[in-house]
Amino acid sequence: MNVPDPVIDSVIKENSAVVEQWLAGKPGSWGALSGKAVVAAGRQLGRSLNDVEKRIVWQALWDKLMELKKTRE
Repeated sequence: MNVPDPVIDSVIKENSAVVEQWLAGKPGSWGALSGKAVVAAGRQLGRSLNDVEKRIVWQALWDKLMELKKTRE
């Protein structure tokens, strides 16, 4: 499973306040973002994701957030 960039990008864009909280290290922000990413990816596929697919989504989100964080340093 490949997570399309637009799915992750839209989660980041639509949840900019939570992204800022994540960048500031606020507890709970990662859980909120990762949950939204899993829901968005599942919606794109038209079904719930299995555990392996969820991990793939989480990794794709983490990678994008780390890229964003590097641009802020």
